Amino acid sequence: MLIYFCSPAFMKMLTMDPLWDIKRSDALRLICDFFRGPGSTYPIFEHHTMMNIANRVFGSLESAQGGKLKERGLAAAEAIFNAHTNKLKVVIAIGRTLESGGRSDQGQRLFQSVTEAIEGLLWNSDGICGIQLLVLVVRFLLHAARAGPTNHTRLYITIIWTIKFGPFGSSGSRQGIALRWVCIGGRPSSKHS
Repeated sequence: MLIYFCSPAFMKMLTMDPLWDIKRSDALRLICDFFRGPGSTYPIFEHHTMMNIANRVFGSLESAQGGKLKERGLAAAEAIFNAHTNKLKVVIAIGRTLESGGRSDQGQRLFQSVTEAIEGLLWNSDGICGIQLLVLVVRFLLHAARAGPTNHTRLYITIIWTIKFGPFGSSGSRQGIALRWVCIGGRPSSKHS
């Protein structure tokens, strides 16, 4: 098993992740920008939680750099390839997309790096973490459309919502209400709350 993690093919796959191209300071700034901007409108997780995830991930990446990748490859892989890091990638992708006015190559690469996880969540959610990732996907799609949400984007959002929660949702929690606001587009009426 350890031999697989030290193989050249694994190391190449590991180093191709778009997080390697981002500095910790830029990631932390983009997270703060997210929570002051779109993340403040529909809070689905806490600011300090995402900062802790970023510090853990970038700490692992930094320790694996400088010729130590073979020794620290497993720790770097665990940091890069997990559900919480997928949320981090989409938050950073949203930040890069907002900075560039709707189109960011780095934001697209980050988003593409989590598409397999997203597709898997459409049919089998991974608890609250999976729901949070789906909400972030919706936020990314809304910001990636320069002129605002298109009918295609709204359809995609509606499909995600219906698959996950039915037409009116099943949760009255703060996160459930925030998710409804994001997916439906506005405050839910009192008869559906």
